[in-house]
Amino acid sequence: VQTQNKQKIFSEKTGISSHKMMIIPFFKKLDSETRTQGLAVRKIENSFLYLGTGEPHKNHKRLIDAFCLFYDKYKIGVLTLSVDLEYPEIYNYILEKTKCQYPIHNLGYISHRKKVAEEYAKAQFLIFPSLKESLGLPLIESLEFKCKILAANYDYVKEVCIPSYEFNPLDSLEIYKAFEVACFEKKLPESISCITNEIVKLIAIIIK
Repeated sequence: VQTQNKQKIFSEKTGISSHKMMIIPFFKKLDSETRTQGLAVRKIENSFLYLGTGEPHKNHKRLIDAFCLFYDKYKIGVLTLSVDLEYPEIYNYILEKTKCQYPIHNLGYISHRKKVAEEYAKAQFLIFPSLKESLGLPLIESLEFKCKILAANYDYVKEVCIPSYEFNPLDSLEIYKAFEVACFEKKLPESISCITNEIVKLIAIIIK
């Protein structure tokens, strides 16, 4: 398993002792050329990015409601999402909000890694309200592009990084507060990685 959080969940669901599991974080990093190309893009002030599919646990509706509430009050900010037509309920909800002139940009499914890098490079903040993750790759990738991370106050986040700000993802008003803090808190700390890629170790075990 990739994290201690996943070890605990897997053990609880299967009855397999955690002592029989190995914790080996592994993930595919953006290649250096893609990262360099992405870093050539300048960050946009008050820009928020959430890359993720449209499953219910990704928690898009609360995020969108919170952003719209924030925008109604302050008239600043841009929220970029990546929800495909495969998830019509959230896709159409985003469309409804954009028709009401909210600055929400939906990229749909992004297949090209260069485009992913560009979006991280443009975003000032990664906002991550997901209710569960196997790892949370955007948390890792966004750190390569110096994004400040606003994330759910859940264990899966803490195993990957120390975010700049944490919030209760089940409360739209707390997510709204995260937008406020991000835009108006001048001394918001940098986010810090807490994970290393041990894919070489994993491969060595597999081929042993």
